[in-house]
Amino acid sequence: MKVITRNAEQLIRSGWVRLKTASLPQERLEECYRNWMDFFGSPETEAFAALPGELDGYFPMRSEKAVGASSPDPKEFFHWYRDGRCPKSCAASTKEIFSRLEEIAFNLFDELSDALPELKVFTKGIRTSKRLVLRVAHYSAKNEPFLNSAHEDIDFITILPPATEAGLEAFENGQWIPAAAKPGECIALSGDMLTEATAGKIRPLRHRVISQVSERLSMSFFMNPDDDVRLSSRWSAGELLSDRLREIGIAV
Repeated sequence: MKVITRNAEQLIRSGWVRLKTASLPQERLEECYRNWMDFFGSPETEAFAALPGELDGYFPMRSEKAVGASSPDPKEFFHWYRDGRCPKSCAASTKEIFSRLEEIAFNLFDELSDALPELKVFTKGIRTSKRLVLRVAHYSAKNEPFLNSAHEDIDFITILPPATEAGLEAFENGQWIPAAAKPGECIALSGDMLTEATAGKIRPLRHRVISQVSERLSMSFFMNPDDDVRLSSRWSAGELLSDRLREIGIAV
């Protein structure tokens, strides 16, 4: 008899779920944010700028916009891949947070593949994927509240630990509802690749960040399979990733 966990059922039904995460110490997360805040405010960003056609490294303010949006979002961000480039001051805490979020994502994917056996074919490849990435984003709107355009993520699953400020909202049942993670939990979101791999059984979650403060740091762990993995007869993971990145302005 197939057993569907509460986490899997919630993700399948609504595209997002709150996860209890005792394995992610809040004090370590806050230390990591402090390190990255110092980095974003320093000239060191230039030394880590993403190279043309690459996704590794630093992307300056307003590099990315949501599909269909008229203007880029007020954020700069850094992509860290396992063993990738990282500022020395941020490296130790970032690697630890990456490892903890990675395990949270793997555990959720295992629960989900028990509920949807067609996903089991991806399990091994997900755990060894070179496309797993942690994004650290710095939102800043010159002392004004800001809105990050509504969008869906590209990946299988996104894991979001608590940000420095609340603001995440999920579009559910025709309305926007608060979805920010609190200390001791993470938010998991479904993305486009999961929709493709399940033939539409799980829809990508539409979400946004709306904040009453002018500055915010957040982390997003994106679970992407390697580029050559076939999601469906229509798309490989690399094809879908490249297509979506072109749409948001980060072509590879």
